[in-house]
Amino acid sequence: MIQKAGLDTDKQLADMQRMFKQWDPATKMKVAVFEENGSKHGIQRALGHATNLNAIRRHNEFVLTSSPANALQPYLQNDNDWDQGQIFFTSGRVWGMPPFYSQKMQAENYLPLRVLSKVEGSLDVTAARSEDEKDLSIACCKYRRRGC
Repeated sequence: MIQKAGLDTDKQLADMQRMFKQWDPATKMKVAVFEENGSKHGIQRALGHATNLNAIRRHNEFVLTSSPANALQPYLQNDNDWDQGQIFFTSGRVWGMPPFYSQKMQAENYLPLRVLSKVEGSLDVTAARSEDEKDLSIACCKYRRRGC
């Protein structure tokens, strides 16, 4: 289910980091996530992208960067039936799709220092603070059977 994409991402990153440490306990190897596929543009994908961003944040010491597939996509110009751009454009217009706004909200509220956060139940939460400890940012998504 796309809304819970971050659960899979979280598990895959934890497994990958564990394997790297098994191969070499002193490794400083990190990963870069160069493509996050979605195949949809709606709210489901936006919420799935939000959970992916939370998973990446939880592994920020291990993940150098992450990027959704097709940041920019020309409208009606995709020939493989796999539209997934975050920002669509024509020669006269540009607009963001719902996952773009998930990305935008997290970017606008970015703080550099992750804070340990634990929740019970069906919430996906990450928290971060500013270096001067004056600001706190919380990213939260509630999982449900049919959406986030």
